[in-house]
Amino acid sequence: MREKEFGREYIIEEFTRLSGEVSEETELYLIGGGAMALKGLKDATKDIDAVVTSERNFKFIRSALKDIGYRKVHDPEEKYLDLGARSMLENKDGCRFDIFLRKVADKLVFSKEMQKRSRKFKKEENTALKITSSEDIFLFKCVAGRTADIEDMNTLVQTGLDFDEIFKEIKNQNNSLGEELFITYINEALLDLEKRFGVTIPLTEKVRKVSKKVYKELDILNRVDEETRTEIEELKNKIGFEEMRFEELIEDLEQKGVIEVQNEKIHRTGKKP
Repeated sequence: MREKEFGREYIIEEFTRLSGEVSEETELYLIGGGAMALKGLKDATKDIDAVVTSERNFKFIRSALKDIGYRKVHDPEEKYLDLGARSMLENKDGCRFDIFLRKVADKLVFSKEMQKRSRKFKKEENTALKITSSEDIFLFKCVAGRTADIEDMNTLVQTGLDFDEIFKEIKNQNNSLGEELFITYINEALLDLEKRFGVTIPLTEKVRKVSKKVYKELDILNRVDEETRTEIEELKNKIGFEEMRFEELIEDLEQKGVIEVQNEKIHRTGKKP
């Protein structure tokens, strides 16, 4: 098990070394524990989570890291594999860069709004190092969902986050991903935060309310046969939702294109909710 951690000065030194190998203008965004270390919100991090916004930048950064001695991580732990980094590279000290290309864990899109909220921390040679906002780091920690991430969420809450901005980005993510499952991941993380640290934030109730609706829609979809058409009346009796609420959920799912309703029967279209 990797136990080494790397602090602010080490991260800056590695960035300086990396920058010396990049031949064209490139941007690198830090979004996890490394970003928190540079902000002074934690002493050190086990790995450096970085995002690039183009295939071109990805190739430059990966090549530069290899040039300064980083090598592909073989057999990483499952909890890191689940995050879906495009590349995981580690040096002889045990410092690892997890590089994401626009998307994290198939759950979070590094949106234009996130890029605008990021602040330039340092520029060396052709490479600009940017730190994402604390609000967006909080969202990243929500979808990462590891034990240490919940601890970092608690730390970030203490800094005075703009929860309205976070909720706005959550809605933006739903639109970008084309599905509403994203908010359920946030809901689960907030429940963990509340359970472990007794922290309830203004965001929790908003997310819980929307998630409740999504869970009900998923309940409906899970009971609809994918191969044949399901009788609406039969489905309503099985689920037991209030009639008005049930009809609202069916109408909403139909508008999203997730189901089709014909002759009082429901059929799944195959589109994600």
